[in-house]
Amino acid sequence: MLPNKDTVFTNIKTSESFEHLLDCNDQVLISLEPNQYQLTTGQRAGTTTTLKVGLDGQISIPFVGKVKVNGMTIAQLSDTVYSLYSKVYLNPSVNVQLVSFNISVLGDVRAPGLKLVGVSTINIFEAVWLANDLLDEA
Repeated sequence: MLPNKDTVFTNIKTSESFEHLLDCNDQVLISLEPNQYQLTTGQRAGTTTTLKVGLDGQISIPFVGKVKVNGMTIAQLSDTVYSLYSKVYLNPSVNVQLVSFNISVLGDVRAPGLKLVGVSTINIFEAVWLANDLLDEA
C-alpha cells in the first residue's frame, strides 16, 4: 500500500539549512582587527589571512599555531579563533569566512568528479553546470 500524500510531505524536512563542515583542502579567510594593543608586545596590527585545511585537518593560524578544524562549522571555527586570539589581544574583532571547498558531482553529467567551489553556497543547478551539464541520456 502506498503512503498518502500528506504522510509523504510531512516527512520532508524543508526548514533545516545546510552548514558546511570543514574538511581537507577547504580554504577559510580569517580577518583579525585587534581593538586594543597586543598584550605581549604592546603593538596593534590587523591581519587578513587565507588558510587551507591540510590533510591532517589542521590550519596554521598566525600568532596562535596549528588548530584542528576538521569537522567544524564556520561558526565553531570563528568562536575558536576568537577564543585563541583573546589570549593574545584584548577584545579582538574576528571574522571567519569560507572561501572555497570541494564537492563531488556524480551521475549522468559530462565531467563527473571532484569540483572546487569558490563561493560559500552552491545549489544543484550550479553543481551540474560545474560538471559541464547533463548528458543527453539524463
